[in-house]
Amino acid sequence: MKVVAVASILAVIAVLAPFAGQERGREKSDKDLLVMKPSSIKWEKSEGMEGVWVSHLTGESNAAPFVDMLKFSRGTRIPLHWHSANHIVTVLSGTMVLGKEGKPDESMGMEIPAGGYARITAKVPHWTFAKEDSIVVISGDKEHDLHWMEKDKGEKK
Repeated sequence: MKVVAVASILAVIAVLAPFAGQERGREKSDKDLLVMKPSSIKWEKSEGMEGVWVSHLTGESNAAPFVDMLKFSRGTRIPLHWHSANHIVTVLSGTMVLGKEGKPDESMGMEIPAGGYARITAKVPHWTFAKEDSIVVISGDKEHDLHWMEKDKGEKK
């Protein structure tokens, strides 16, 4: 399992390195290569979602296509929502639970441990629950957007 997790992390790094445009916190870089240590990653509180922080690996929040890294606090629940883009979600650390109907409920979703991934088709309603502190990488083929199915937004319980 650890080999799969390490291989997944290395694959994500190899794919993202040419596209990463963050200027702050650079360790060593030139125009074609950017290397970031975990302590240098710039995290921003995700607007409207308690317990979630985001780092835009493609450099901007409105990049299209995009690659974002999200950090979830244990117990964070993101209610039913959908996106215009097709998504690939890779869990780098922790455990996430993903479901398609109802409210975020650990017993009703599909568990994604570190090293695993999920593919979510555009406009498919889904919810997310962070079973433990987790970091995921989300990539999409269009600009990242979020459409809530309910009035309640992300919350931590």
